[in-house]
Amino acid sequence: MSGSHDAPSAHSASSGPTSRNPDQKEHRHEYQPDLRAVRHRILTEMRGRDPEPPIGAAAWDAMNAQAAAQRLCDTSDMVIVHRMFRRECALLAKLVAAVAGGDVVRARTVAEHAREVLDMLHHHHVGEDELLWPRLSARTRFHADLLARMDSQHQGLAVLLEDAATAFAEWQDAPTAHTSTTLAVILEQLSRGLNEHFDEEEAAILPIVERVITAVEYREVGQRGLVSIPLTRRLIVLGYLLEDATPKERTDFLTAIPRPARLAYRLLGERQHRNETTRLRGPLQP
Repeated sequence: MSGSHDAPSAHSASSGPTSRNPDQKEHRHEYQPDLRAVRHRILTEMRGRDPEPPIGAAAWDAMNAQAAAQRLCDTSDMVIVHRMFRRECALLAKLVAAVAGGDVVRARTVAEHAREVLDMLHHHHVGEDELLWPRLSARTRFHADLLARMDSQHQGLAVLLEDAATAFAEWQDAPTAHTSTTLAVILEQLSRGLNEHFDEEEAAILPIVERVITAVEYREVGQRGLVSIPLTRRLIVLGYLLEDATPKERTDFLTAIPRPARLAYRLLGERQHRNETTRLRGPLQP
């Protein structure tokens, strides 16, 4: 008797509507992929395909070279170069004035130093004329007046460099009051004109250079000046360049040159530069 009341009949279970709890969600079977089959399919496809070759050293170098070619330059080292020329050109007139009348040996020592400084200045400007101004002109059409003024200043300084070379040749063989005065006037004009030119170049030109000239192109300008310096003089010239550099400028400048050259400068160049400037500037000391 009790069994007939507790269990529903087969008919009522299959034919009657099923009551459902309203809070109960309908259960749906989600698709479960056969992971073994998927793995097998991927491996099969990979076996039929050649793997991509790794990037070779030459291709990697080419990619790096292309990126470097597009990197813009930093002109902070140009200020260091200018500083050397400012200082040395200003000292030339003082060195000439300190030579006693008739002291040909001393006059020739000063003249030799002057020729080196003025020759480096000449090649510095030629490098800008050949490698910098044309590129700036092609890429900065709104600065035509500024570039024309830079070119005009170079021409004016070139005339003074020629006049100084002629006057030094005469003075070194006959250091008299007359030849010394003539030479000193030219050197003072050169120093004044050079400062004016460098002031404007550093204020107006170098910021433009850093916006439109790549590091590779800028390095060509420096190399143009470097090749004009004899190998036997480069370590000493490096000393002249770093003479008034700040510690950071010195570190950055030396980091940019090859390691063997840095080592040679520390072992030889610093001492050679110090000895040379002591002999050269000795008469200027109080």
